Amino acid sequence: MLFSTSHGLIESSLLSFVDTLLAKAQATSLNSCHEPIPSLLLFDNTLPPTYPYTKAPSSYSAVIQLYARSGQLDTMHHLSSRLKEGFQPWCRFGCKRIEDARHIFVICPKFTTLRESYTTRLQDTTRMILDTYNLPQRDIAFITERVSNLFHDSNVWSSQRTAFYLGILPRLVPPSHMGSIMHFRLAQNAHTLSIQLAGRIWGSTRQAARIAHKQQRDRTLLSLPNHLSLLFHNLSYPSFTLTFA
Repeated sequence: MLFSTSHGLIESSLLSFVDTLLAKAQATSLNSCHEPIPSLLLFDNTLPPTYPYTKAPSSYSAVIQLYARSGQLDTMHHLSSRLKEGFQPWCRFGCKRIEDARHIFVICPKFTTLRESYTTRLQDTTRMILDTYNLPQRDIAFITERVSNLFHDSNVWSSQRTAFYLGILPRLVPPSHMGSIMHFRLAQNAHTLSIQLAGRIWGSTRQAARIAHKQQRDRTLLSLPNHLSLLFHNLSYPSFTLTFA
């Protein structure tokens, strides 16, 4: 019979025991409201920088990440499923696709230029870090491939789908460099730019929502009550002004 120091004697089969442990780890790591992703054990385990969460003057980016992880960002898909009346699930920027968090942060062409800009910034800062280390070319190629695809779906992610907007990173360095100071610097840099990009994208999305709401409000027609509209029935005036006190 198998024995674990933390669980004692394991009376069930090893397969069911491992499945149960993985299910518990997944349930406590990410809210189940969000789209399913593999266990966090498959991603980079470096602790994120504390500044964006505890010391930044504005916690906007951290709040976005929290709401994204819990599946509560007010995307059009989320609003249409909860409020139903008056909301359609399609992308507010004209894409013929459902607007969920993944679409906004990863797919929507509205933010393609912004994602490419942050990819370039990440590549430049990563190159500056790597220049201080004497690494074999194959290790440099391994790291470069990962930072170049951090904000896009690719095979550098264990799920083939990027999760940068959730504060999750793929494994950035080869196994021989795991836990090194270089690894820590690369992960901190990647996480910082990830949370900044997520904040920029969602900030622009919310700004577009406010503009659309204002335009809709300005287009609202004034309807007079029946007892007032009768005063103007079948009468012709060159012009008149209504003043509200």
